[in-house]
Amino acid sequence: RDLHRLRLESCAVLTGIGTVLADNPRMTSRLEERDLPSNYFRNQRQPVRVVLDSRGKLPVDAALLDQPGETWQFLSDAGVENGSAQRSVSLPGPDGGIDLSSALAYLGENGINNLLVEAGGNFAASFIKSGLLVELIVYQYPVIMGASARAMVNLPDILKMSEKIKFEYQDLRKIGRDLKLSLIPTATH
Repeated sequence: RDLHRLRLESCAVLTGIGTVLADNPRMTSRLEERDLPSNYFRNQRQPVRVVLDSRGKLPVDAALLDQPGETWQFLSDAGVENGSAQRSVSLPGPDGGIDLSSALAYLGENGINNLLVEAGGNFAASFIKSGLLVELIVYQYPVIMGASARAMVNLPDILKMSEKIKFEYQDLRKIGRDLKLSLIPTATH
């Protein structure tokens, strides 16, 4: 429920095409009326769903395209002819990818001032390394998995403590069996 509340509070939810292809998410807030905070009304709008999709691989039958509200797709020049969302925008970046700074600027220019990023390990790493991260929210379930499991943040080039990326706790709370960590990047690593 907490994640669905975060989605409801956000203007947009951003993810990468890898997450869409792997999980086929809806990326909507699915709170029941009884779970809505008192300052929300029943027909609260859904956040804009934004997919970074450099090569235009977003399937036309993706679940997020068949939800209330809009889906936007950011593409590189290579994928611009393959746009399948309500709004497809070319934002070419280095190495055939998408320029994250330009993507955030475009969102801001279009009224998106509260962005929730839900991503897999590769995109999460790119976002953190870009220096654009304002807050990191982690839901930790009390389990340990092995080295071959999917990484929360895929940063294989950070191997020593001297290379670490540091955060400060903003909030820590227990939600059900999970711990919710709200972390703020520190100015120095």
